[in-house]
Amino acid sequence: MISEQAIKEKYDTIELMERRFKLLVGAKWEDKSELLKAVKEQDEIRERFSKKCKGWNSTAEIRKWRDNR
Repeated sequence: MISEQAIKEKYDTIELMERRFKLLVGAKWEDKSELLKAVKEQDEIRERFSKKCKGWNSTAEIRKWRDNR
């Protein structure tokens, strides 16, 4: 009769397959509340910044910095 250790060495066990499945699929099912909280905070910062910087052209600013390198 084949020992349990020999089986584990030759074949994937159920536990190993379960862990692989959780790694592959679990990332898609993770809790999104922290992500949504961060997005909301970014939106609030963007809103406050846009009110303070009316007429500021970010594209022109980036070009200026690139040209000065």
